[in-house]
Parts: sequence; C-alpha cells; structure tokens
Amino acid sequence: MRKILLSFSIVALGLVTAKAQSLMLHDSGGTNIGGTTVNVNTADVNNQVAYHAEVHNMASTAKNVKVKRYRLSVQPLAYGDFCWTSCYDPSVDLSPLGISLAAGTTNDTSFIAHYTPNGEVGTSTYKFTFFDASNPNDSVSFTLNFNIAVGIDENQASAVVSNMYPNPASSFVSMKYDVNEYAKSAKIVLFDMLGKEVKQLVIDDKQGVAKINVSDLSSGVYFYSFLVDEKAVVTKKLVISTK
Repeated sequence: MRKILLSFSIVALGLVTAKAQSLMLHDSGGTNIGGTTVNVNTADVNNQVAYHAEVHNMASTAKNVKVKRYRLSVQPLAYGDFCWTSCYDPSVDLSPLGISLAAGTTNDTSFIAHYTPNGEVGTSTYKFTFFDASNPNDSVSFTLNFNIAVGIDENQASAVVSNMYPNPASSFVSMKYDVNEYAKSAKIVLFDMLGKEVKQLVIDDKQGVAKINVSDLSSGVYFYSFLVDEKAVVTKKLVISTK
C-alpha cells in the first residue's frame, strides 16, 4: 500500500555553482531544493512512502528533461522506484523518456520517488539528477534520504512541518503544518540571535499554512521553532533582509 510521506526536512548543502543552469527544483511548498538534501522520516517499516518534486525550466526555449537516479546507500532488503512520465521498475535508474518543458514552465506532477522499507530500519540515500537530454551538463540535482526508525510512540503529540519560506524573507513568511490529533496546543515562535522572543503565532487549526508578517523586524539572522504542547518539533534559522 502506498503511503504519503510523514515528515520531511531540507538541509542546504551549498550554493548552486556559478555556471548557468536552465533547471530548478522545488518541493511541493515552493522551496528551492536544488543542491540540497531532503529527509523523509517515518517509523513505519512496512508501507511505502513517497516524495514529490517540481521541475522548472527557466530557459527561453523548451527543454526535453530526463532524470537519473544514483543509489548512494540502500538498506539490503529495501527498494525504491521513481516516476517521470511513467513509473519505472525498481531496477531502472535512468528514465527512458524525457518530459518536454516549455520555456518558463513547471512540471509539478510527474516526479515521484517511492521507497519501500520492506521491514528494514535505517537510512537509504538516493541522488536524483534532472538534465537537458540534448545538453546533459545543463542539470540540477538533489539528495533524498529515507530515514526509517522504530520506537516512536504514534499516540504522542507531534506535527509535520515544512521549512519557512521564503528564506531569506522581507515581508511575510509561510509554513505548512499538520498537527496530529493528540496535540493540545501548537505555536510558532521567532527568536533573535540572543534568544529573545520577537514573534509568536498560536496555531488554532490542525492543518494549514501559517503566515507571519516579518516586515517590522530588522535585517539579520533569527531562529524559529514550531512547538507542540510546548515542546519544539523543529528549530531552524531564518534570515530577514529588509530594504
């Protein structure tokens, strides 16, 4: 049975090289994931999980885009597959067919990476590279970790949240969240570099997109935490750049 991913986080590895590129990658929330590592986390060792990504053609001409998968480290009994135009057998690492992306358009439905733990606990790591079939050097990649763990109490309060976006930000930031039924309270708190609270947003709904006005904050580095029942689910950096 296929099952949607339970949680994810994105860790930037570095800046995109200065070499001109026509392709960009985003997650379903619009965050740029090109050159980053994405973590998909779940305690379920039996059911398949999935991750979606969007490919954007920034060039002024159409591109025939293919995808290649690299198996960096895979648990012995686990296996994965991916969809790009079609869904391929787990043995396939290069899409036989490409997708034609018109200039300035985004393909937001066709790429899905599936992973079946098959009872295996641990991390499996893949790298996906999207490239112009007529110019393979015109490419963009991201690394995908499927982290399968046990010992998580599924009856405890928790939440699945996205990174704040945009980051850096100048006016508003947004954050997708999904709080489970066991949570009594949830909120987002912003802190400055000294640990002083500068913003707080109480979350009333169990699922949605939180939006925070940061236009009144000075330029600089801040941190944000998503708290469930007063415990931080995630704490990450946020850069404010006002003009």
